[in-house]
Amino acid sequence: MTDYYGYEQKKPVLAGWIPIIVGVAIAIVMIGAGIWIAFYVIKPTMEVPRTPDAGIASEVPPAESPDSGGEADSGSDDAGQGLPQEGWVRISAGTFTMGSPRDENGRERDEVQHQVTLTGDFLLMETEVTQGQFEKLMGYNPSRFENCGPNCPVEQVSWNEAAAYCNGLSEAENKAPCYACTGSGKTVTCRAGSQYPNPYKCPGYRLPTEAEWEYAARGGDKRATYNGDLSRARLKCRMPNEVLDPIGWFCGNSAVEYRGAVNGRQWGGPRRCGTHPVKQKRANELGLFDMPGNVWEWCHDRYGRYPREDVENPFAAPTKGDRVLRGGAFGDDARNLRSALRNWNKASHRFMQIGFRVAISIVSPE
Repeated sequence: MTDYYGYEQKKPVLAGWIPIIVGVAIAIVMIGAGIWIAFYVIKPTMEVPRTPDAGIASEVPPAESPDSGGEADSGSDDAGQGLPQEGWVRISAGTFTMGSPRDENGRERDEVQHQVTLTGDFLLMETEVTQGQFEKLMGYNPSRFENCGPNCPVEQVSWNEAAAYCNGLSEAENKAPCYACTGSGKTVTCRAGSQYPNPYKCPGYRLPTEAEWEYAARGGDKRATYNGDLSRARLKCRMPNEVLDPIGWFCGNSAVEYRGAVNGRQWGGPRRCGTHPVKQKRANELGLFDMPGNVWEWCHDRYGRYPREDVENPFAAPTKGDRVLRGGAFGDDARNLRSALRNWNKASHRFMQIGFRVAISIVSPE
């Protein structure tokens, strides 16, 4: 009879036990090594859930299928559902390639391409939330650039304040809130509500998921921006910038004259710069303004690595960890206004280059 290790079995004498003892010792060492590898090597790569939240970035992009383009819809039946009309864009469900190709100028390592399918239509505000809109609902204006005017994007808002604003819209229309918030004003704290942990299924107003944001920002365009790719010579503040100047405010073109402007020379920009009124640049194919530039926009998700596989309705639950920011701002290099560029910060962080826009699901995924 031969055992697992290939030793001939002997009578139970001391010499016969030596191979067994050695075998057991080897097994213990192998098991210990396996536990060490699982805990210290494999575990860190699995800290972000694979489905449906966020998974692990794959360095090998999946085979692409034609992007649906996030077709805009007139939304003629939305009024019957109690959904907003003016100032919102209906975006149809579809599939797109999220992230950037390896050869895109300005690309970051966390932009690994993967295919995403959004199965439900949603509405997205055509502009960033303005100072006037925020103050009317919330009763205060936190903006640094108050002199820019009520049609300029609200800024210096935390993720918590943005979530509280979404809840305020929901409550005004008797819709279920998507966030659980405590406190008020600048000290409010929010988290995803337990009733609708999946944001796509929440009937109220909310921040767009990171996937919804990029899908909408691209409008079906696979290039770095919906006006084209950026050359290596035009990744910073240099002007002219034929690609970005028509569609977004960045450090190269954000000069202003109003009181309270900041010195943009620290970024390589104008001496006096700041936010600008919304809808001054060309919208994308869906009719969305200022997706690139003006202010960064909070997303629903916490920041995490992308999944390896193709995903459907992905999100990263906003529990602990940093929240996603998208779009770039008036003080950023051109490279930061690319559709795939990702940024993040704490939910409590407030800065003069951070704002948001609001989304609401129309057709909830099954």
